[in-house]
Amino acid sequence: MTDYAVFWGCTIQARFPFMEKSTKLVMDRLGARLCEIDGVTCCPTKMIKIGDEFAWYVTAARNLCLVENMGMDLVTPCNGCYSTLKSAASALNLNAELRSEVNQVLGSAGLEYKGTSKIKHLYLLEPMPSHQHHIMISIRLKISHNSSTP
Repeated sequence: MTDYAVFWGCTIQARFPFMEKSTKLVMDRLGARLCEIDGVTCCPTKMIKIGDEFAWYVTAARNLCLVENMGMDLVTPCNGCYSTLKSAASALNLNAELRSEVNQVLGSAGLEYKGTSKIKHLYLLEPMPSHQHHIMISIRLKISHNSSTP
């Protein structure tokens, strides 16, 4: 079984609970466990970047630190969160000065961004061999069930 830290974002659990439920059901069927991230905040939205770019990096890095401390990769079904977290991680990984400044702020909360967790969009996950087997069985069951109905 593969474990992922799941980043739902601000809207999925509040406005689209069916997306959360179906994601959990499918990932469970595929043998992947989604683990909630304690203390997570908004990703943050890129609108914050316009007002205070540094706060945007600190907030995104804080969320990524929480995932790094879990020792897992992050997966999100939210396009906005994926874009924000992936962009922030890329900038922090490439810019040592920015990473150092962000880590100074994070240090006051006992956190340090290291860039050790991968950020993946739920719908871009590469199927693992065990997933492929489950998918093929599900497709066969669906086809055989549909062909037996009048």
